[in-house]
Amino acid sequence: IKNRLLFSLSNIKERKDRTINGYEKMSEEHRIQFIKLKHTMLLIQEFCEGHNIMTQEVIRQQESSHNISINILDQLVNIFQSQCEISQMLIEMDEFEIEILISTMEVLIESIQGPCPLNQLFLVNKDGFPNCLDKIIQSNFNPMLLSSTSSSSSSSSSSSLLIIKVKSIALQLLSSCLEGRDNLTIHSILAAELDPAGFDLFRQYANMLIIKSQSKFDKEYITLSAYQEIEEYTLQAFSNVKNIMLELRLISLFEEKENELLKDNKKNNAADMLDEVITTIEISWKDRIESVSFPIPRDVYYLTSKTREDFLLETDLSTAEKRMKNLIVKAPVFMAEMQQIYSLSSQSKIYLFIHHNIVNIKWSMYALVVLLNLNIIMASYGEGSTDGYPSIQAGFKHLDKDEYRTSLAISLVLALLNLMGYVVIVCFLAITEVPIIIRQSDDYVQACLDDDAMKEEDYRDFGAFTWWFVTLIFNVLFIVMHLSNYPGKENQGLYLFLIFGINLPWTLSCIRNYIVVPNSSQTRIFCVIYDVLITKPFFRNHVILMVCSINGFTQSSWFPLMLMDIMNNSKLLANVARSVTDNAVALALVFYLFVCTVAIYAQFGLEYFEDWFVYDGDADDEEAVGCHSVVSCFVLIFYNGVPAGSLADVLDNISNRYKDTEGQDPNTYLQRVLFDLSFFIWVGILLFNIITGLMVDGFGALREEDNNRQDILENTCFVCGFTRSMYDDVPNFRGPTFDYHSNVDHLFWTYVYFYVYLKRKDKTSLSGVESYVWKQITDNNLGWIPTRASAAIQNSNAEVVDNEKEVDPIMIEQMADDMISIKHVIASIDKKVTKKE
Repeated sequence: IKNRLLFSLSNIKERKDRTINGYEKMSEEHRIQFIKLKHTMLLIQEFCEGHNIMTQEVIRQQESSHNISINILDQLVNIFQSQCEISQMLIEMDEFEIEILISTMEVLIESIQGPCPLNQLFLVNKDGFPNCLDKIIQSNFNPMLLSSTSSSSSSSSSSSLLIIKVKSIALQLLSSCLEGRDNLTIHSILAAELDPAGFDLFRQYANMLIIKSQSKFDKEYITLSAYQEIEEYTLQAFSNVKNIMLELRLISLFEEKENELLKDNKKNNAADMLDEVITTIEISWKDRIESVSFPIPRDVYYLTSKTREDFLLETDLSTAEKRMKNLIVKAPVFMAEMQQIYSLSSQSKIYLFIHHNIVNIKWSMYALVVLLNLNIIMASYGEGSTDGYPSIQAGFKHLDKDEYRTSLAISLVLALLNLMGYVVIVCFLAITEVPIIIRQSDDYVQACLDDDAMKEEDYRDFGAFTWWFVTLIFNVLFIVMHLSNYPGKENQGLYLFLIFGINLPWTLSCIRNYIVVPNSSQTRIFCVIYDVLITKPFFRNHVILMVCSINGFTQSSWFPLMLMDIMNNSKLLANVARSVTDNAVALALVFYLFVCTVAIYAQFGLEYFEDWFVYDGDADDEEAVGCHSVVSCFVLIFYNGVPAGSLADVLDNISNRYKDTEGQDPNTYLQRVLFDLSFFIWVGILLFNIITGLMVDGFGALREEDNNRQDILENTCFVCGFTRSMYDDVPNFRGPTFDYHSNVDHLFWTYVYFYVYLKRKDKTSLSGVESYVWKQITDNNLGWIPTRASAAIQNSNAEVVDNEKEVDPIMIEQMADDMISIKHVIASIDKKVTKKE
């Protein structure tokens, strides 16, 4: 390798002598030698791949018993410097020579990323190395020469791409020299040799390149792929510039140079663009906080506000660890949504319009629903009436009066507009949500198939059908008992309700739980449909609304159901619904208590007060209809007694039976009083107050939870766990405010963007810090997340006094349970010892 590099170095010098006075076409012999050099570079690059510090150091120095060491890294730097030590050489380079220069810089990058501190120091200490990089960054090269030597059909875009690529690689090499340093030695060397004005000029050049490329793409002078490649390298270069500037600002000399530059250039549009397309996050790496800049993925702005709000509403905010763990776990879901919406928005302007205006469209739709129902209410007079019309369909068939034709036309137009609106929204949600569910399902299946620890029998869970069999047996026995006790009086509606209203949904739920991994086409289709309807309530609700809109043409009673769409539109009413759903189990148990209570009172009432039951307790009719079976008494009490909270409307008034006390049994009177009073106390007071208490507690808990969440989001850093008071009390620190720290430096959504960026990036192109973060993510390790630390505090040498440890309430409960268990064990041991004694 050494001999190859030395020979290549001589060829490069010979080429330099030939082109010093002007461009000369490369001979075939030189081209062959340069191809061999490129292959040698690739070999060394593969040797250093993976940021293995041992192999990186081997190319600089080898340990040998003969004290012989070959410094391959030195040879590489010599080749690099010989290619660009004179600015004129860069200008006279053709496409092939620039490719060789890029290969040289790429192998140097691989030799220091990770980082490899000794290799970094070696490069920067090499005379003229920073100056060579500065020449590449500021060189204009020769676009006309590159266009004439390009083999691409689009020579203009090819030359622009090649120039921005070589500059981007040079900036990446410079950034890699500063990566992961635990001291400022290299920073000081580069700060002395580099000028901020050079980076400013590059940003202006890159900014103009993006604008020109966008214009050429709009005019179809270049292809989409060519424009995207130019944009990708430009953004990567912007990221490296920002990383370099952040690191070199730690040196006061460089910061002074930059301040002088800012005084001269008060308004820097290139820097403004840099802030728009590049963002920075802080990570914990090698016991220090490292700032990492990266291009913002173009589709992140398509993550819907509802998704963001739902995440903040549902995630556990109690500790920074739980917050960030939930954020990283949800990141693939966010990525799938933003990618799908961005793709559809790019393909259709109609979709883009609906996406940006979905809230306004929904409220406009609801206004039409209200108008439609108002018109239907005014035109409805009931069956048999000659006024109005019972439904739109019936109105067209039987309407003879001209005065209602306008009303019918209004109803028809409003109904059609509503139907079209719901169809559009359902289609919009379908093409948005369904592909996301499909992609998530396929990714999950692939992950399970790739998991060697997961066996094929784990793909199905037969335990999911345990309660299904119990429910099936219960329903079958109920139907059998009903047929046995009511011969010839089959209740088909009841049987259909048990089958399709209870057993069918429960069966579908059990089947979904049974399919752990949908690894066949049939199970995949079933799981996708089920998951869309269950996990996407917004889509499901609008499908139901669309069905109501269709049925409303034949039966007007369907139209008022559409008024419940307000639950989808109003956040306040959504919280009201949450207070019910969050207490659904408790409310269901209370309802079951009502059923049990009514069954008990129906049984005892029939036994002791059969002739007292009437459908109107205040009726004077001596032949008032009563009940003569437990079922009929159950229905009577449930229908009349429970809503009133007493039996006054179910049993005959006691005063009617005891107008004349002679001949009446006083025990019956007492029994009736106790019967009525116990029902009133148990149902009218206790059970109804339990429901009221549950609802009030539910509202109170929601309000308290919302207040706590708001307090955490406003006064605690989502990422690192700093509280406002703790951050403000950091001694000897005069950095950014807490709000800037929380909303800019540690804005948690940027960590999602960084995940998306790493997920899409070629893993062989990751820098050292990026490789570290990605490995931590794949290992489900949050060690890369800062904990009560920031780059600003670190760079000011301030010490954080951590007196506010975050306490996990679940951990406290677990500790309390453990203490009780220990106490019981000690008591048990004490008894045994006492017994032996």
